[in-house]
Amino acid sequence: MNIGVAPTVTRGPKTLACLTALLCFLVYPADAFELIPGDWFEQPSQDSPRLGDESRALAKAQSWLKIHPCREHSLGESSGEAHRRALALALIEPELFTSCSSDALLHIRDLQHQILLQSTGNLSEVENRGQLALHVLALAAACQKPVDSNGRDLAAILREKPPVGTTRNRFSEALELLALCSLGHREQHLKDMALENVMQLERQGAAFLADSLAINILSAVCLEDGNTDALPTPIMNAVRELAGMQLPNGSFGNLHTSALVTQALWAADPDKRLPRWSKAKAMRFILAAQEEEGHFGNLLATFHVAPLLAGKTLAGVASHHTSFCKAKAGLEASASGSDAGRISVWYSLWIGDAATNRSSITVWVRPNATFFDVLQAAAEKDPRFRMEFKRSSLGPYVTSLSGIVQNTETGYFWMAHAMNFATGVVTPLTTGIGSHTVADSDHVIMWYKKPAF
Repeated sequence: MNIGVAPTVTRGPKTLACLTALLCFLVYPADAFELIPGDWFEQPSQDSPRLGDESRALAKAQSWLKIHPCREHSLGESSGEAHRRALALALIEPELFTSCSSDALLHIRDLQHQILLQSTGNLSEVENRGQLALHVLALAAACQKPVDSNGRDLAAILREKPPVGTTRNRFSEALELLALCSLGHREQHLKDMALENVMQLERQGAAFLADSLAINILSAVCLEDGNTDALPTPIMNAVRELAGMQLPNGSFGNLHTSALVTQALWAADPDKRLPRWSKAKAMRFILAAQEEEGHFGNLLATFHVAPLLAGKTLAGVASHHTSFCKAKAGLEASASGSDAGRISVWYSLWIGDAATNRSSITVWVRPNATFFDVLQAAAEKDPRFRMEFKRSSLGPYVTSLSGIVQNTETGYFWMAHAMNFATGVVTPLTTGIGSHTVADSDHVIMWYKKPAF
């Protein structure tokens, strides 16, 4: 079908509107429109993003966040972003960490590995308390206990007061408040700290400290459990001041600031009663910054934007933890009975010399259990890990896993390996699976590959 307009013919406004609507129908999918009663040719407001844009942007960002570790180096990111990635994924895909999926386990191990590398000793220092708070936030959002690999309570470290005379970082303090709030702490002294921070930042100049002001407003909303009517007047005054900073293009400055301020305004003014800002304009500015791969320039920017795409804010981390981690908490309570005194081991199947096909599971076994005990526990828990084995004078050895049988003709066998959690290095076992003992939080691997001699 050809659509053409002769250059000498003048079209009326109704005709042009009709042609525009027809062209839009041909170009955009049906889910990009919402029919509005009234004039069929009425144009949507220029103040609003197209229906469906945010959901498509969310899907792309979600996909990028899941594969981000593979792209970190090409984008110039540091390797220490596991906490932001896990927190963003928990908010935009709430059920991810309530299941025992391999995706969830990989992100949790990545998070734990980052905590180990940064070391609790360094994290407890004043200048690193913001990083510590991000770890606690991510662990809470991922339905994990806020402890490090040595069993130290990270939240308890956060509750320790910094030395007198320490220079205050009010952005980091807001992260600390959010972290404690995510664990259910809403004591009055925490609310007072958020209020003091907001008032001090406003006195110093909201236009220059918008990021810090926004994150403190988010912490205040969290501490009031989302009840915005309970927010003190000085905080609502700061919210109004932020709202008045919106520029004609919908932004509040750069992308990071725009995303954080939009989160704060939306959290503090969910009913959009404040007349001085437009969430639709802000979202249009934000959506325009998304790259084809799904990110918004880097992980930090994507971390700030992603919750908005899912209709969430950082102020909702506590309610997320309450809503989506209850089932898991019930399972943990059950484990404290039937699995009391047991240890958890992460067990993976890798297939092929390049290990391109992987599956993982976490199992609970008795202390001093062997690698073979882990294999048996996994087979009982999940049929994907079913195994066949034979016994020899050297102990049991695996002949088949997950229906994949060793092949003497091609030289492929199931080889037992262990991963050093601190370095990420995978090495073959020097003892048999029947004699190698595992420790709590070990990562053991059965790898279908050719032996290296």
